[in-house]
Amino acid sequence: MTLPNKLRKKKLSPEEEKYLAALAGELESRGIRIEDRIGRTKILWPIDSRGYLTKFDGSAYEPSINQENFVQSEAYFTAFIGSRGSGKSAAGAQKAIRKLARGGDGAVMNPDFENFKTSTWPEFRRWIPWEMVVPTQKYRQEISWLPHQPFEMAFLNGRKITCKGVKDPDSARGPNINWIWMDEAQRDPTGDSWKIAIPSVRVGEDPQAWVTATPAGKYHWVFDFFVEQNIPDEVY
Repeated sequence: MTLPNKLRKKKLSPEEEKYLAALAGELESRGIRIEDRIGRTKILWPIDSRGYLTKFDGSAYEPSINQENFVQSEAYFTAFIGSRGSGKSAAGAQKAIRKLARGGDGAVMNPDFENFKTSTWPEFRRWIPWEMVVPTQKYRQEISWLPHQPFEMAFLNGRKITCKGVKDPDSARGPNINWIWMDEAQRDPTGDSWKIAIPSVRVGEDPQAWVTATPAGKYHWVFDFFVEQNIPDEVY
């Protein structure tokens, strides 16, 4: 649709730009793409001067050296292996939202959807910039809301995140995306879900795939894949 000249020449206020960006994101979340005429690059993500997302309560992310190295890594495959309380899920969430802010669709997975619901989602929810979520999906920020099935989240920059469990390896198949994060990867006994999912990570700028996990020993696939680097050719 072509706007009248007087409207096309009108300078939009920040509030108008944000409203139109929300509308555009909502349309695109429904598969309706429109011409980007509203300057989405002007939408400011709540990223501090160090390049990290702030928590929903306004507190800053204070990474350890290991967490910082993981979040900042540009490697195609990365892993953060740590014990409970090591901050691995928070680091995974930071990495995911930073990729999203740069314009990449992605997926957040857990080998067990019930564990996604009680472990991955509560931590991920704390770091999501809810002011950047399309209006019709903001209800998910409430602590009382828990997912009961796989779902997508759409953001004002037109990008999406798919959230799901992949207990059935075939459920890890999906559309081409820019990044993927598997939390609690040690819960996948074979690594088949991971190996099926990662060939989809091949579009956009600097595609990346990473896991966060607790140690599962030298005979687990996470050790074989990320430490021994026995990576099958077919995953590329």
